[in-house]
Amino acid sequence: MSTESDRDNLRHGYSLWAAADPAGVEFFLGMVSDQVDWGSLGEGRLGMEFSQRRSGREEVLGYFQDIAANWELVSYQVHEIVSEGDRHVAICECAWKHRATGKVVETPKVDTYKMKDGKIVEFREYYDTAKTVAAAL
Repeated sequence: MSTESDRDNLRHGYSLWAAADPAGVEFFLGMVSDQVDWGSLGEGRLGMEFSQRRSGREEVLGYFQDIAANWELVSYQVHEIVSEGDRHVAICECAWKHRATGKVVETPKVDTYKMKDGKIVEFREYYDTAKTVAAAL
């Protein structure tokens, strides 16, 4: 696939995600390579267990399930997706409400992707971990 096709697919996935459409998870899972390396700045810390390192589609499904179990999406906005070759960077803002504490975290967020043959082979997300932990505990 081309850089433009990959970027268009990411935009579509984010539009589903931002609308809290359950098809968003399925769409992203369909883009995930069997050998994906999926990571997060949170690295599975207390209050951010969803953010543990994942590999493979089944483990990435666990990431989405862990988020849904503990967090409710309040808002998600993608400002821009910057692409060069097989790399894509989504510059976002989001807000999540922790289901147990009722606290809301608002944070800028950056997602990075490496794509191969139209599939996500590497994903990293960056956000305010201190605010996220404070909302979770």
